Amino acid sequence: MRLGIVLILSVICTASARAQQTRPATAPATPKETLRTLNLALRDGDAETVKSLFQTTTAEGKKMVGAMADYAAALADLHRAAGKAFGPEGANTVTGDTAAESADGLAAIDHAEESINGQTATVKYAGATDPAVTLVRVNGTWKLPLSQLLNGADKVTEERRLTELATQTKVANETTADIAGGKYKTPEKAAEVWRARLLQTVLPKPATRPAEANKDGAVAG
Repeated sequence: MRLGIVLILSVICTASARAQQTRPATAPATPKETLRTLNLALRDGDAETVKSLFQTTTAEGKKMVGAMADYAAALADLHRAAGKAFGPEGANTVTGDTAAESADGLAAIDHAEESINGQTATVKYAGATDPAVTLVRVNGTWKLPLSQLLNGADKVTEERRLTELATQTKVANETTADIAGGKYKTPEKAAEVWRARLLQTVLPKPATRPAEANKDGAVAG
């Protein structure tokens, strides 16, 4: 995945309850403002804002955007629950220092070069060797084409990613409920369980071995 997209979506893997910077009340007016708004919406788990900043016209694309937004919201809930149970540092132990990660992304956006050509724009990150991030203007608002993130992925790959996101959202919600219920005595234990669960959602499933036949040709039960 390209550096610019990584900077935009890095907070999809974490979430933050700390809000040193806030999102503007009005729709973003420039491409860089769109990237900033998306960064903060992902950080805060604002699913509706996340969905509003992607451009897609297909039912499959809308599912993908919705799944990413739901996961961001679940992760924000996880961070908040960890913060309530273990304090700010404990929350960072569980989910990582997401406020700092978001701030790094915002700083990169601030230093990026923006170029507008009619209804299309690019944002080039300083020092990046990857192509610039492309945005399109839709009804006056700059949005990220979802196709740019999918990068030519086939339907099988898209479906697999949708399944992964749904499962990751589910285990994030389960871990949030466990933390809120006092199941873990330390943030380290909560982090261990959370990471193990998350890892299981992306590990390849073992192949199912065919049933072995006995000497008489019957399938062993």
